[in-house]
Amino acid sequence: MLALFPAGSALFGAYGVGLLIGFLAYLVVLLAMVVVSRNFSVDWFLDGRRKAPAADEERDGRETNAPMGNPEVRVHG
Repeated sequence: MLALFPAGSALFGAYGVGLLIGFLAYLVVLLAMVVVSRNFSVDWFLDGRRKAPAADEERDGRETNAPMGNPEVRVHG
């Protein structure tokens, strides 16, 4: 980024502020979606846990306890 915006310039500062605003907006939207969802709770942010399905529902068969989607890694706990 220093090739585009010299360090200490107003454009470099604006770029940094823009990154911060974009990240915070993403975080707020994600939080809102998790709060509104019936399938996820705040625990999803910690380790990917989802709420248990109702008696008349079923999951797609994927395990949810493998971090980053790696099926070889099992979380113990």
